[in-house]
Amino acid sequence: MTASLRLADVARSLAAGDASPLEVLDACLSRMGDAQAHGAFVVVDEDGARRAAAALPRHPQGPLHGIPVAVKDLIDVAGLPTALGRSAGRVADRDAAIVARLREAGAVIVGKTRTDELGLGALTPGASDPRDAARSPGGSSGGSAIAVATGAAPLALATDTAGSARIPAAACGVTGLCAAPGWMPTAGVSILAPSFDRLGLIAAAPSDIAFAWTALGGVVGEPPERVVTLAGDARSRDAAAHLSARPVELPGPSLAEFGAPRAVVITAEAAGLHDPRDAESAAARAQLESGAAQSESDVRAARTRLDELGAALRDAIGPGVLVTPTLPSPPPRWDELEDTNAQLRATGRLTRLCGPVNSAGLVAVSVPSGVQVVAARMETALGAALRLEA
Repeated sequence: MTASLRLADVARSLAAGDASPLEVLDACLSRMGDAQAHGAFVVVDEDGARRAAAALPRHPQGPLHGIPVAVKDLIDVAGLPTALGRSAGRVADRDAAIVARLREAGAVIVGKTRTDELGLGALTPGASDPRDAARSPGGSSGGSAIAVATGAAPLALATDTAGSARIPAAACGVTGLCAAPGWMPTAGVSILAPSFDRLGLIAAAPSDIAFAWTALGGVVGEPPERVVTLAGDARSRDAAAHLSARPVELPGPSLAEFGAPRAVVITAEAAGLHDPRDAESAAARAQLESGAAQSESDVRAARTRLDELGAALRDAIGPGVLVTPTLPSPPPRWDELEDTNAQLRATGRLTRLCGPVNSAGLVAVSVPSGVQVVAARMETALGAALRLEA
């Protein structure tokens, strides 16, 4: 596997004049073969990226000046198709709001990355994990994670409904951020489940995510005093020891309790926006049909239960952070996912620890060691993630 590129290092080279935007782009394009061997991109816009890089001045005029960025194929890029993980799609006539913000900051868009259909999954069919090509890279932002992990882009855009940025980041050994609801306008982003959808970022390390976050107007804070871990989990306990001398165990609720009501509401919301008859994959069709069949009373009861669980989780974390594994187990092998039921079970398993973040209105950062830091505020989560990196 080609090594990932560190966003902060690339930005420093550009700022110092040690590299030009075209030279940085060439470095990324030279890694495209490795990225495509794992199915990262559905569209590579080499010509458009070269024009954009050539038009930039040598000296930076924005915080992301000359930084190549990959964009998940649920997010519009003017002049490129938005296929939503399907075989074909419409050509976008304008950039999504987040893409426009990136361009204003000086970024260069290199292409569109592979995703599960509609973002309704956690496997990214047609792609593989750069660390083990026999396995799924996670999803649904698997293409974005592969692009970063292989060095085809130092920064990638993602979406996150129940872990779609963090799951593939953990699977591919990079860093994924799940932003707060409403962090940035979602104009030009395909919505799957409005109550859960977030924008996300993927980069090599927490410091790279922090660099991009601040470049887009965010703030990074200090690690909190209160650190909570999952009861009996050695991975979260070991990570928490780097943040606090006296971490405490989560008193409840169990994160597994979120799974059933979350599935009801997500599929119901998705079916309200997307016709099951238009689905190309059996897995997307099955989930949309399940959502369309939910009764109003069942959806209402599921929402009520999620509200109760979310309030309890927010109270348990308070102003601190919760540290958990990002994935409950390694990403599955593709030869274990030959039928639809196996794919749906795998998605349910992979989202078990990440999904409660979205359900409870929290934010999270998954770090390359495979744990995620969950908090009420992004500056808190990023501060803790940076401490773990250090």
